[in-house]
This record gives sequence, C-alpha cells and structure tokens, in this order.
Amino acid sequence: MKALQIFLFAIILLTLNTSCEKVILIELNEADQKMVVDAIVSNDSVQNYVILSKSGGFYQDNDFEAISGASVTITDDAGVIYSLSESAPGYYSNPNLVGKLKTNYDLEVVANDQTITANTYLPDTTHLDSLSYFLNSGGFGDPEWFVLMHWSDKQSEENFYRFKPTINGEKGKQISILDDILINGVETQYPLFDVTVEDFDTLMIEFIEIDQGTYEYLKVLGEIASGENAASAAPGNPVSNIVGDAIGFFGAYAITNGSIVIEP
Repeated sequence: MKALQIFLFAIILLTLNTSCEKVILIELNEADQKMVVDAIVSNDSVQNYVILSKSGGFYQDNDFEAISGASVTITDDAGVIYSLSESAPGYYSNPNLVGKLKTNYDLEVVANDQTITANTYLPDTTHLDSLSYFLNSGGFGDPEWFVLMHWSDKQSEENFYRFKPTINGEKGKQISILDDILINGVETQYPLFDVTVEDFDTLMIEFIEIDQGTYEYLKVLGEIASGENAASAAPGNPVSNIVGDAIGFFGAYAITNGSIVIEP
C-alpha cells in the first residue's frame, strides 16, 4: 500500500509539474562560429573549470576545436583572484579553487583579442536526504523500477535544482531541472524521470542547487530543443550571463551526492 501511495504521488507530481521540470537535449544554433564558454564553479573540488572552444563542439565530448593560450581568472566577492592554467587544450583550472556557498563569482576570459566576462552566484546547498526505489508492477507493460529523491525544500527562499544521474558509471546525456513552485518548504519525494534502472544497477546522483540565472538558461535551452520557442521568428541561442561576443554560460553548483543499488 505504501508503494502504491508513493507511485500515485509521483504521478501527481508528473502531471502538475510539467511546466516546472524540464528534461532537455541541448542543441545550439551555430551558424556563426563563436567562442564557446563552458564554465563551472562549485563546492566540489573537481568541478571548478573553464572550457573554451569554438562553436560546433559545445557539450560534445572530445569533439571540439579548443581555444588555447587564453588568460582566465575567476574572482570571488571578497576580491580573491584565482588564475586558471591550461592543463589540456582548451581546459583551464586551478586546484586551489573550490567554490564557497553564498558567494558571487566573476569570470574574465581574454583570448584572440577579445574579452568576455560573466557573473554567477553559488547558492546555499539543499542537501539530498536519501534515495529510495520501488517496483511498479501495476501499470501497462513490464514492471519497472521507480527511483525517488528525498529532500526538504527551504521555505524562506526560491530554490532551483538540477539532477545529474550516472548508471553503472555511464553518465546520463539529458539534463533535468526543477523549481520549487509546487514544493516550497515541504519534505519532497521526487521521481527521477527518464531514468531507467534494472536489477542490481548502481545509480549515482548529483543533486545540485543552482541560481535562477542558471535555471533560466537551461530552461530556454529545453524550449529550443523541444520546439516550444516557436514564438521567435528564428530559433537562436539562449540568453546567457556571458558579456561579450561568445555563447555558453558560467554556472555555479552547490552539490550533494547520493547513490543506491537496485536490489530486487
């Protein structure tokens, strides 16, 4: 009975939250080649980097024209400047840079006689409390596993989330985001939509709190990919926080991690 109640709750969330939760495949309008910036600052020590390339390879693994020799710095709101060095073609990092919660960060990139800047905010982290799963055998087709994330949303602020699943070491290629319009201030159990797991699979999840700017950027990407941006005369790249002749985004992630093994 409890499993049925959870399943019904998941279906209600799916029905009500269609406008809030987006699963998107990223496709960019890349008719004109531009500098592409893929930059992240986070509280995870290995996820603080800037990747510079030329459009045509954005979000494509090992298939881009890297921009080397750039000057890249990230500065926090206390005035601490982190210079990022190029450890691989187009990949810039600094091992001393680990994002602090509730902190603003400024990015500056100087490359090919142009300068681009961006600003982002690393929010406080909402912790993932746990993961659970149940077997849904009452629907159409074969029984399938549902995985639920459990956390408590903060009532005093607007919260925005991103979820990044990895199954048996293979990272998901889609991006899921969520705002807290329907869950503000409540204990939440939320299904991982479009994640298919089998018996004995190991699921790892990055539960990420993002700021509103990052959420809106990813949301527009989803609208473009799904064709929802039909009001525009011609599809274009989403508005980002990058200032200068470049595309991409500078995002900040407050990350907690969880994992679970599906045991029948």
